[in-house]
Amino acid sequence: MTRRGRGSTGPGRPSVLPPGEYDPPGPLRDGAAGATVVFFHGDDGREDVFDMARLPLPGWWIALAGAVAQRTGPAGGLRTRTSAAGMW
Repeated sequence: MTRRGRGSTGPGRPSVLPPGEYDPPGPLRDGAAGATVVFFHGDDGREDVFDMARLPLPGWWIALAGAVAQRTGPAGGLRTRTSAAGMW
């Protein structure tokens, strides 16, 4: 590894940060049918969308979406698309 070029900051020099504050979009968003959807981005590089409109009991969609997002998020135990799909 060299101390020059892209990705190198050098001793005592901080890395360059983009202006403003970084606020990534959360996994919960409103879907086309008016239901909440959960976007999944796995450690295996695969993605999926879990649409709560496919489930019965619309009154539970927001709570279930929060649980799915927490279980499949960065701190959750389901880190691959296969494990998340098995939960779904």
